[in-house]
Amino acid sequence: MYDNGPDTNARIIVFASAPAIRLLASANTWFIDGIFEMAHRGFMQLYVIRVSLRHTAVSTVYTVLQRKSLSSYMELFQAVIDHCHSMELCIDPTTVLCDFGQGVIKALQNIK
Repeated sequence: MYDNGPDTNARIIVFASAPAIRLLASANTWFIDGIFEMAHRGFMQLYVIRVSLRHTAVSTVYTVLQRKSLSSYMELFQAVIDHCHSMELCIDPTTVLCDFGQGVIKALQNIK
């Protein structure tokens, strides 16, 4: 879905299918978290966005990040928003559940 390129100093690669993006766009609540131990070699973390589906939660977006920084998180969320817009979908979750990572929280507060 998104790749800012191998020549950047903070590579971000985002994976998501069209049905998953439609599910993400229809969700009121997102569950987001980074997993460091699962990251592919050369990346710092695997970042996942999950949403509720019936009585469980499903992963809709998978991202590998080389950096754990405000700018990386902002770029990730902007890429997701832009991709939704390219599919003529509007995303507007009312609740985003995450850990206490200040970079993620600030990115979510500042994204347009």
